[in-house]
Amino acid sequence: MGGDRIQLIMQFMGESFILSIAAFVLALILVQLSCRYLMNSNKALAISYLFDVNW
Repeated sequence: MGGDRIQLIMQFMGESFILSIAAFVLALILVQLSCRYLMNSNKALAISYLFDVNW
């Protein structure tokens, strides 16, 4: 049977959108939890750590 081309495209786009939203929500939750932990541990974070090449 199968589906038409437009049906397959819509299914793929819909699944991709739902998966992206779920990943975004999970990322927000993890960021909130890690921020609470890091704030309580008195550790300093800066965006410059991302660009530091001397590990």
